[in-house]
Amino acid sequence: MRNRTVYLLAAVFAAAGLALFAYKVLALDFPLTPGDAPDNWAVETRVTFQAAGGPVAVRLFIPRNTRAYTILDQSFVSRGYALAMELTPDGRMASLTRRQAKGPQTVYFRFLIHRAEPAPPPPQAEPAPVQPPPWKTLRLIAARALLDQIRNEGETATALAQALIKRLAATDPDDAARSLLGKTAGAERIVDVAAGVLALGGIHARSVHGIALAESQKPVHTVHWLEVAEAGAWHRMTADPAAPEVPAGWFPWWRGTGKMAQVDGGSHPKLRITVERAADQTIVDSLSQDRAQAKNLVTSAMASLPLEVQQVYRVLLVVPLGVLLLVVLRNVIGLKSFGTFMPVLIALAFRETQLLWGIVLFTVIVAIGLAIRLWMENLRLLVVPRLAAVLIVVVGAMAVLSVASAQLGLTGGLSVALFPMVILTMTVERMSVIWDERGPRDAVQQGVGSLVVATVCYLLMSHPLVEHLFFQFPELLLVVLAAVLLLGRYSGYRLTELYRFRPLAGGQP
Repeated sequence: MRNRTVYLLAAVFAAAGLALFAYKVLALDFPLTPGDAPDNWAVETRVTFQAAGGPVAVRLFIPRNTRAYTILDQSFVSRGYALAMELTPDGRMASLTRRQAKGPQTVYFRFLIHRAEPAPPPPQAEPAPVQPPPWKTLRLIAARALLDQIRNEGETATALAQALIKRLAATDPDDAARSLLGKTAGAERIVDVAAGVLALGGIHARSVHGIALAESQKPVHTVHWLEVAEAGAWHRMTADPAAPEVPAGWFPWWRGTGKMAQVDGGSHPKLRITVERAADQTIVDSLSQDRAQAKNLVTSAMASLPLEVQQVYRVLLVVPLGVLLLVVLRNVIGLKSFGTFMPVLIALAFRETQLLWGIVLFTVIVAIGLAIRLWMENLRLLVVPRLAAVLIVVVGAMAVLSVASAQLGLTGGLSVALFPMVILTMTVERMSVIWDERGPRDAVQQGVGSLVVATVCYLLMSHPLVEHLFFQFPELLLVVLAAVLLLGRYSGYRLTELYRFRPLAGGQP
């Protein structure tokens, strides 16, 4: 193919990418920088189950506005299901029903939360009749025994609740507490039991369940706390007596002893929650408005994906930029490295291990693997068994490092398991081959070069501005593709070669 064709393709790709980029920036006011991140959070709930072939009903608690939080937008993705809403004493509940369904089913519920600043005062507790729990026989006797124990430990409802929580959350609870808690004495069970015991004593209390609004939660677990009515206000406390104050980022979802999601007509239900800080306010506003159909199709394609998938693409969309940087470093500058894409994959692992720990762990594992691999030369193994043996050594070294880090209290060392072991294995194999053919100097030189390329790629790919641009403007991939095509036709000298061959040009060696 002639250069003209490559140049034409590169021009078309670059023009298309830049034109769409300019349209989103100039016409739709998409921000070029992450900007001032508002206190908005996108939450997605995914319910999966196996339908038996008959009628199916999915009941899911959904949050509602409070004094501290406002639901900006919410939507369901449930093809073929009829949706109905109802208000229950424990919160709003969505019922999704279908006459007949068979096989794997998935229901998505997404909403956007805005947290008010500053935090409002505690909500008002409306007077309401206290409903005692439906406990009988042994559990009722145990609850009354607990009430008798805490009556003299405080004069207010809050003090009694704190004394009760302390007894229920004790490392070795007494027989009465153990009878009510059962075998699973987690935070959810403790606040449910505490609310029931206090209600039995005429104190208005309720268990509240929600999520923590924080980034990098994999997976997201529900959190639980107790609310006690006193002096016309709800007083909140956690199930941990050592840290009773409820964190400001805990978002209330539903109340009572019910489960968040219930499935009738299906088996093996699974619930997965994803929480992510929402995009820039401009984009959030634009997505909540119905300005143009073309805008939804062209500009909000990534935002329409499930949050879990969005998190994956926030990483994947910057990989082409790392690959472009790798091409520049190898074909223009002349930096040597192992493999074609190995430095970029190592850079992705650095995102989880952090840079310093990643470099240390990578160096240690490759050094151990290389020593074992060079010793295996004496065994004269075939290629495939030799690679398998190196892989086993790499996995064993990773496990030993993880155990040693755990014993020493070095949590950063536990992230060694996030390294791609196949890439490490091929790095060890490639380095050993170069060691044999060209000597230790070239092998170490390429190893250091790979770490340098991986470090530069990591610094570029993990920059917040780069992530923002390539996720909100994925059309920039066309520009990157155009640049790669142009670099693919480059046949000139590399910068390192200019220095290497400088004596031939008459310069000083």
